[in-house]
Amino acid sequence: MATSPNKDELYKLGVQAAKNGQRQPAKMMFQQVLQQDQRETRAMMWMAKLAETPEERAQWLERVLKVNPKNETARKALGKLETRDEAARNKLYLRIGVGVYIGVVMLISVIIMITA
Repeated sequence: MATSPNKDELYKLGVQAAKNGQRQPAKMMFQQVLQQDQRETRAMMWMAKLAETPEERAQWLERVLKVNPKNETARKALGKLETRDEAARNKLYLRIGVGVYIGVVMLISVIIMITA
C-alpha cells in the first residue's frame, strides 16, 4: 500500500516543481505542507514567490512575519514591495500634478486671450 508523502517530501517536491516552472503543482504541494504545519515558513516564502499579485505576495510575507518576526528575508521582500507601491503612488501624484498645472496654465491663457 502506497503512503502519502510527508511534509518534508512534499516541500522538496514543491521546490523542484517551482524551479521547473510548474507553478500550480508547486503551489498545491506547498498548500499541503501548510495543511500539515501552519507555521512552515519555508513553504510560505515559496508561496510568496509564486504569488500572482503583489497583494497576495504581501499577504504571504506578512504571514511569515507573524510566525517569525525576525525573518529578515521576508522583511526585506515586504519592504521592497512597499517601496514599489510608494513609487507607483508618487508617479501617479506627479502625473496628476502635471495635468492640473497644464490645465491651470491653459485656463489662464484662455482668460488672458478673452480679456485682451
